[in-house]
Amino acid sequence: MAHTISVYISDNARLYVFAALLLFMPLAFAQIGEPKTPEGKLARSAGTYLGVIEYVRVLKQSDCAYAFRRTFPSFNEVLRKEILPAFPPADRNEVEATMNKMKPALARQAQEFVADIITTAKKDLDPKTGCGVAAGMLAAIGSQASEGWNSAKRQYGWKER
Repeated sequence: MAHTISVYISDNARLYVFAALLLFMPLAFAQIGEPKTPEGKLARSAGTYLGVIEYVRVLKQSDCAYAFRRTFPSFNEVLRKEILPAFPPADRNEVEATMNKMKPALARQAQEFVADIITTAKKDLDPKTGCGVAAGMLAAIGSQASEGWNSAKRQYGWKER
């Protein structure tokens, strides 16, 4: 579940605090510390990337859906086409089961986060600008998560020999 910081800051500044929390927290993994194995590092990056996919899905189902014109792949599509092939074949069933177990928690977290950023963005801005700010934040976060995933795949991903 996403954690917020209770300090008195402006609503616009709060958007950036939420963005920073999202960028630097592992979305789906509650354990403390960095994974020590290549597979663990790859799994953490995959979980973060799938989390952002859920955030975009929630925004696309909100009243700000128009702010993202292009279509995005679903959680299941990304898992099947991008995540699983990066893991050794012997680990794929376990990775799939683990990621699917995380999906409900990611969906709840995405609902909370997206609702909060939309509400906060619209509070001081007109609705269209607020939706644009929310979509822009998610686009930036999504870009960083995608880059992190691609980097992890290059560094730790399974390569057919």
